[in-house]
Amino acid sequence: VLITHDRFMLEEVCTHFLGFTNKNVMEFASYTQWNEQCLQEHLTQPSTQERKEKPKTSATKLTYNDQREYNKMESKIEKAEAQLALIEEEVADPNAHIDPEKSRALSAKHAEAKKEVERLYARWEELDALKREFDRQKGSV
Repeated sequence: VLITHDRFMLEEVCTHFLGFTNKNVMEFASYTQWNEQCLQEHLTQPSTQERKEKPKTSATKLTYNDQREYNKMESKIEKAEAQLALIEEEVADPNAHIDPEKSRALSAKHAEAKKEVERLYARWEELDALKREFDRQKGSV
């Protein structure tokens, strides 16, 4: 393996080049071929204006952090649901609604807990869809 900034030395010494392009890793016969491939990819990429006009599509592969989040999502949802259940027990207690301020605070707390559970389920569904799409694409390749 040779890493250098001297392109002439690369051309003279190396017999194979492992080139990293925007999309993948490829083997090339020369630095010139790799450079031409990068230039070709750059020319075929849409302009900044075209990229802004296209609707964003989510990636078809989970990132490392997304995979970690996906793996922990069930336990996060269980904890959030358990917290919601505790708050719902408090809401069900008639004595908790004697004081109007305490009742409003408890209602807000309940709404936030419910919103968090819904957010976690939505995120889990989003991550699961990405995972299923990636698995489907991996299976068809």
